[in-house]
Amino acid sequence: MSGRNLLSPVRTVGGTRRYSDDDLAQLGRITALLSEGINLAGNAKVLDLQDRNAHLDAEFTRLRKATTPRPRHEHATV
Repeated sequence: MSGRNLLSPVRTVGGTRRYSDDDLAQLGRITALLSEGINLAGNAKVLDLQDRNAHLDAEFTRLRKATTPRPRHEHATV
């Protein structure tokens, strides 16, 4: 699957692939899509769209927080 750029494990000096926790999570996403009948080419597109959507959602949340007016604090009069 790494040949299709769905996973990108690092390699040791000896050339052995080392899979990270993120790679294993990605493998779980790939396996779920394969079980739904989506081939590897479709997997790549779906995963890319899901990642883009998550990025856009995070950016939207950040911008919403940055532009939401903060409540004014009333000062007590003495």
